[in-house]
Amino acid sequence: MSEIEKPNKTWSISQRPRAQSGAACSAALMAFLFDLAALVDLMSIGTLLAYSLVAICVLILRYQPGTLSSSSQTEKLVELVEGEKVAVGGGDSGDEYGTETEARPRRETFTTVCKMQTLFITVLCVILANCLTQLLAGHVVVVLPCVILTLLCIVCLVIICRQPESKEALTFKVPLLPWLPLFSVFVNIYLMMQLDRGTWCRFAVWMLIGFIIYFSYGIRNSSEGAKRSSPRKYEPALQSKSPIYTAAANDSDTEAGGSP
Repeated sequence: MSEIEKPNKTWSISQRPRAQSGAACSAALMAFLFDLAALVDLMSIGTLLAYSLVAICVLILRYQPGTLSSSSQTEKLVELVEGEKVAVGGGDSGDEYGTETEARPRRETFTTVCKMQTLFITVLCVILANCLTQLLAGHVVVVLPCVILTLLCIVCLVIICRQPESKEALTFKVPLLPWLPLFSVFVNIYLMMQLDRGTWCRFAVWMLIGFIIYFSYGIRNSSEGAKRSSPRKYEPALQSKSPIYTAAANDSDTEAGGSP
């Protein structure tokens, strides 16, 4: 234990089986207390929710302007600063150096549209999962909400399709945007609605426990906040440099003053 308590001490190979044994004991305890089918359903609903969140995040990030969020982009900015080339634009500009200015959707507006699209898909999946027989029978009470929700989803889809995509260079990009992410969200939510109420109750309890742990400890000790604050160390270098347009402006003023 004295080796573990030392600061900045990584676990050795001999200490790793302790964590593995703890995880194995926890899994064995869960399998002892709950039915195997209930655990499989609980794992399924968690996986489907994670896939849905990933699809929504892909949809949002692909329509956001390029930002200096990665370490490679930050290093490129530092090289520009040391080389006397300082970009005037910030992280919300068209490309990663802030030299392009083109029409971009507002983040708040586009995020709101994505949330509304997800909400409409969720309500539509609830109706399809619970009232499919009445829908096939042609009951107006079920058909009318489905038609309205489908039209609203189409309107949101048209709004999303009309937005310009981000030009940030990535190693891999999801094809068929925005059709593939939205189809993935629809399929995942529809499969989640097929699960029974007991699975949803257990899932709600686990989510409540996760939220308690996150808001009481995780949000204050998150590494994401440290990543967001790391580019600030380059602010003094940026402030000490002048924009690349200053020299050109001074030369034009001198020529204008020297001409008769």
